[in-house]
Amino acid sequence: MVVEKREIVERGLTATAVAVPESVGKRHVSEVVDGRAEAAEKVAEGELRARDPRIWAAYLQLAFNASLLLVALFLVFEFIVTVRNDVKHKLRAQMVASLTRIGKCQKNYDDNGCLPDTMVPALDRLCDEWLHCMQQDSRELHLYQSGRLWAETLAEILNSFVEPISLRSILVIVSSACVLVMVTNVAFRFYPVHYF
Repeated sequence: MVVEKREIVERGLTATAVAVPESVGKRHVSEVVDGRAEAAEKVAEGELRARDPRIWAAYLQLAFNASLLLVALFLVFEFIVTVRNDVKHKLRAQMVASLTRIGKCQKNYDDNGCLPDTMVPALDRLCDEWLHCMQQDSRELHLYQSGRLWAETLAEILNSFVEPISLRSILVIVSSACVLVMVTNVAFRFYPVHYF
Protein backbone atom coordinates (compact mmCIF):
# COMPACT_ATOMS: atom_id res chain seq x y z
CA MET A 1 0.00 0.00 0.00
CA VAL A 2 1.66 3.21 -1.24
CA VAL A 3 1.20 6.24 1.00
CA GLU A 4 3.16 8.98 -0.81
CA LYS A 5 5.99 9.60 -3.29
CA ARG A 6 8.92 11.85 -2.53
CA GLU A 7 12.41 12.46 -3.85
CA ILE A 8 15.40 11.49 -1.74
CA VAL A 9 18.82 12.93 -2.27
CA GLU A 10 21.50 10.63 -0.92
CA ARG A 11 25.23 10.58 -1.65
CA GLY A 12 24.76 13.31 -4.26
CA LEU A 13 22.49 11.10 -6.38
CA THR A 14 18.81 11.56 -6.98
CA ALA A 15 16.58 8.54 -6.55
CA THR A 16 12.85 8.13 -6.27
CA ALA A 17 11.56 6.38 -3.16
CA VAL A 18 8.11 5.38 -2.09
CA ALA A 19 6.75 5.60 1.42
CA VAL A 20 5.65 2.17 2.47
CA PRO A 21 3.61 0.86 5.31
CA GLU A 22 5.36 0.43 8.60
CA SER A 23 5.04 -3.35 8.34
CA VAL A 24 7.76 -3.37 5.67
CA GLY A 25 10.06 -1.28 7.80
CA LYS A 26 12.69 1.36 7.33
CA ARG A 27 15.41 -1.20 6.83
CA HIS A 28 13.90 -2.38 3.52
CA VAL A 29 13.51 1.20 2.26
CA SER A 30 17.15 2.00 3.03
CA GLU A 31 18.26 -1.16 1.16
CA VAL A 32 16.32 -0.03 -1.92
CA VAL A 33 17.80 3.46 -1.75
CA ASP A 34 21.33 2.01 -1.22
CA GLY A 35 20.86 -0.36 -4.17
CA ARG A 36 19.80 2.49 -6.45
CA ALA A 37 22.72 4.60 -5.30
CA GLU A 38 25.16 1.75 -5.99
CA ALA A 39 23.65 1.26 -9.43
CA ALA A 40 24.04 4.96 -10.19
CA GLU A 41 27.67 4.81 -9.01
CA LYS A 42 28.33 1.85 -11.34
CA VAL A 43 26.86 3.79 -14.27
CA ALA A 44 29.09 6.76 -13.41
CA GLU A 45 32.12 4.45 -13.20
CA GLY A 46 31.22 2.99 -16.60
CA GLU A 47 31.09 6.46 -18.11
CA LEU A 48 34.49 7.24 -16.62
CA ARG A 49 35.88 3.98 -18.00
CA ALA A 50 34.57 4.84 -21.46
CA ARG A 51 36.66 8.02 -21.35
CA ASP A 52 39.74 6.29 -19.96
CA PRO A 53 42.63 6.59 -22.47
CA ARG A 54 44.01 3.22 -21.40
CA ILE A 55 40.92 1.50 -22.74
CA TRP A 56 41.10 3.44 -26.01
CA ALA A 57 44.81 2.62 -26.30
CA ALA A 58 44.04 -1.07 -25.74
CA TYR A 59 41.38 -1.00 -28.47
CA LEU A 60 43.78 0.77 -30.84
CA GLN A 61 46.47 -1.79 -30.07
CA LEU A 62 44.00 -4.61 -30.72
CA ALA A 63 42.95 -3.02 -34.03
CA PHE A 64 46.58 -2.52 -35.08
CA ASN A 65 47.57 -6.10 -34.23
CA ALA A 66 44.44 -7.47 -35.91
CA SER A 67 45.22 -5.51 -39.08
CA LEU A 68 48.80 -6.86 -39.07
CA LEU A 69 47.45 -10.38 -38.65
CA LEU A 70 44.98 -9.89 -41.50
CA VAL A 71 47.72 -8.59 -43.80
CA ALA A 72 49.96 -11.55 -42.90
CA LEU A 73 47.11 -14.03 -43.48
CA PHE A 74 46.29 -12.36 -46.80
CA LEU A 75 49.91 -12.64 -47.94
CA VAL A 76 50.08 -16.31 -46.93
CA PHE A 77 46.77 -17.00 -48.70
CA GLU A 78 47.96 -15.23 -51.87
CA PHE A 79 51.24 -17.15 -51.76
CA ILE A 80 49.40 -20.49 -51.48
CA VAL A 81 47.01 -19.56 -54.30
CA THR A 82 49.92 -18.52 -56.51
CA VAL A 83 51.79 -21.77 -55.89
CA ARG A 84 48.60 -23.77 -56.52
CA ASN A 85 47.96 -21.96 -59.82
CA ASP A 86 51.55 -22.53 -60.93
CA VAL A 87 51.27 -26.23 -60.08
CA LYS A 88 47.99 -26.50 -62.01
CA HIS A 89 49.60 -24.81 -65.01
CA LYS A 90 52.58 -27.19 -64.89
CA LEU A 91 50.29 -30.21 -64.50
CA ARG A 92 48.28 -29.10 -67.55
CA ALA A 93 51.48 -28.66 -69.55
CA GLN A 94 52.69 -32.13 -68.49
CA MET A 95 49.27 -33.60 -69.30
CA VAL A 96 49.40 -32.13 -72.82
CA ALA A 97 52.96 -33.38 -73.30
CA SER A 98 51.99 -36.81 -72.01
CA LEU A 99 48.93 -37.02 -74.28
CA THR A 100 51.06 -35.92 -77.23
CA ARG A 101 53.65 -38.60 -76.43
CA ILE A 102 50.90 -41.25 -76.10
CA GLY A 103 49.47 -40.13 -79.45
CA LYS A 104 52.88 -40.48 -81.13
CA CYS A 105 53.31 -43.93 -79.61
CA GLN A 106 49.87 -44.93 -80.92
CA LYS A 107 50.74 -43.61 -84.38
CA ASN A 108 54.10 -45.44 -84.44
CA TYR A 109 52.46 -48.65 -83.21
CA ASP A 110 49.81 -48.50 -85.92
CA ASP A 111 52.11 -47.30 -88.76
CA ASN A 112 54.68 -50.04 -88.15
CA GLY A 113 52.11 -52.83 -88.05
CA CYS A 114 52.82 -53.87 -84.46
CA LEU A 115 49.68 -56.00 -84.13
CA PRO A 116 50.58 -59.51 -82.91
CA ASP A 117 49.53 -61.01 -86.27
CA THR A 118 51.57 -58.64 -88.47
CA MET A 119 54.52 -57.76 -86.23
CA VAL A 120 58.00 -57.95 -87.76
CA PRO A 121 60.45 -59.70 -85.38
CA ALA A 122 63.03 -56.89 -85.75
CA LEU A 123 60.52 -54.40 -84.35
CA ASP A 124 59.56 -56.58 -81.37
CA ARG A 125 61.38 -54.45 -78.78
CA LEU A 126 60.16 -51.14 -80.27
CA CYS A 127 56.58 -52.40 -80.54
CA ASP A 128 56.66 -53.40 -76.86
CA GLU A 129 57.90 -49.91 -75.91
CA TRP A 130 55.18 -48.25 -78.01
CA LEU A 131 52.53 -50.54 -76.51
CA HIS A 132 53.72 -49.76 -72.98
CA CYS A 133 53.76 -46.02 -73.83
CA MET A 134 50.18 -46.21 -75.20
CA GLN A 135 48.87 -47.96 -72.10
CA GLN A 136 50.05 -45.28 -69.67
CA ASP A 137 47.31 -43.38 -67.91
CA SER A 138 48.35 -39.72 -68.01
CA ARG A 139 45.98 -38.76 -65.18
CA GLU A 140 47.48 -41.35 -62.84
CA LEU A 141 50.99 -40.12 -63.60
CA HIS A 142 50.04 -36.55 -62.76
CA LEU A 143 48.59 -37.52 -59.39
CA TYR A 144 51.99 -38.92 -58.40
CA GLN A 145 53.84 -35.93 -59.82
CA SER A 146 51.64 -33.34 -58.11
CA GLY A 147 53.58 -33.46 -54.83
CA ARG A 148 56.89 -33.21 -56.64
CA LEU A 149 55.59 -30.24 -58.63
CA TRP A 150 54.46 -28.51 -55.42
CA ALA A 151 57.96 -28.87 -53.99
CA GLU A 152 59.61 -27.74 -57.23
CA THR A 153 57.33 -24.72 -57.61
CA LEU A 154 57.77 -23.69 -53.99
CA ALA A 155 61.55 -23.99 -54.34
CA GLU A 156 61.50 -21.96 -57.59
CA ILE A 157 59.46 -19.17 -56.00
CA LEU A 158 61.61 -19.02 -52.88
CA ASN A 159 64.81 -19.08 -54.94
CA SER A 160 63.56 -16.35 -57.27
CA PHE A 161 62.72 -14.24 -54.21
CA VAL A 162 65.88 -14.91 -52.22
CA GLU A 163 68.54 -14.94 -54.97
CA PRO A 164 68.34 -11.23 -55.93
CA ILE A 165 68.24 -10.17 -52.27
CA SER A 166 71.29 -10.61 -50.06
CA LEU A 167 71.09 -12.26 -46.67
CA ARG A 168 71.86 -8.93 -45.03
CA SER A 169 68.91 -7.28 -46.78
CA ILE A 170 66.55 -10.04 -45.68
CA LEU A 171 67.74 -9.71 -42.08
CA VAL A 172 67.26 -5.93 -42.18
CA ILE A 173 63.72 -6.26 -43.56
CA VAL A 174 62.68 -8.92 -41.03
CA SER A 175 64.26 -7.13 -38.07
CA SER A 176 62.71 -3.78 -39.14
CA ALA A 177 59.27 -5.38 -39.29
CA CYS A 178 59.76 -6.97 -35.84
CA VAL A 179 61.01 -3.70 -34.34
CA LEU A 180 58.05 -1.81 -35.86
CA VAL A 181 55.56 -4.21 -34.30
CA MET A 182 57.33 -4.22 -30.93
CA VAL A 183 57.70 -0.42 -30.76
CA THR A 184 54.08 0.11 -31.72
CA ASN A 185 52.84 -2.33 -29.07
CA VAL A 186 55.09 -0.81 -26.40
CA ALA A 187 53.90 2.67 -27.37
CA PHE A 188 50.27 1.61 -27.05
CA ARG A 189 50.98 -0.01 -23.68
CA PHE A 190 52.78 2.99 -22.14
CA TYR A 191 50.81 5.81 -23.82
CA PRO A 192 48.24 6.11 -20.99
CA VAL A 193 51.00 6.35 -18.38
CA HIS A 194 52.46 9.44 -20.04
CA TYR A 195 49.03 10.84 -20.84
CA PHE A 196 48.15 11.53 -17.20
